[in-house]
Amino acid sequence: MDCRDTIVLQSSVAMTKGTGDTDPYQFEIYPAASVTGYSVDTGYTLAADAKPLTVRTVSADAKTITYAVPDTYTLNGTADADGNAETETGVTTTSADRGYVLVFRSDSDNTFQNATVTVDVMTEAKQHRNTGSDWTSVATESFTLGGQTVNAVPAKV
Repeated sequence: MDCRDTIVLQSSVAMTKGTGDTDPYQFEIYPAASVTGYSVDTGYTLAADAKPLTVRTVSADAKTITYAVPDTYTLNGTADADGNAETETGVTTTSADRGYVLVFRSDSDNTFQNATVTVDVMTEAKQHRNTGSDWTSVATESFTLGGQTVNAVPAKV
């Protein structure tokens, strides 16, 4: 079965960017493998060649950005009650761990003080052999950051 991830950021404040098509917004999403270290003093360190996700759709009010993670992946099925499982040639895994890092850019302005950001991560799959070829949601995770009276933004791992 083919799988893909979609990440949706919803902010209480409109997110803006520079004038270029690939200029960053206040928030960027990176693959977790881009993080090379962490320090209490400086926060997370990104690899020198780290590139944020850029396949995105921005809502008209700029409060929602939807990222389509560009790389899909294929998984084998697991056995049902009859011991049958759909498998693909060359595929050996039945699960995948994917990780992403949400970065609040240091050059963002003060309009984001006390703002909230909700992050929805959705995994969809489609099976080709005995079902239609439409994408179906198989897992979702949602959490909200900011807006609380705290001394630091809580981490979600």
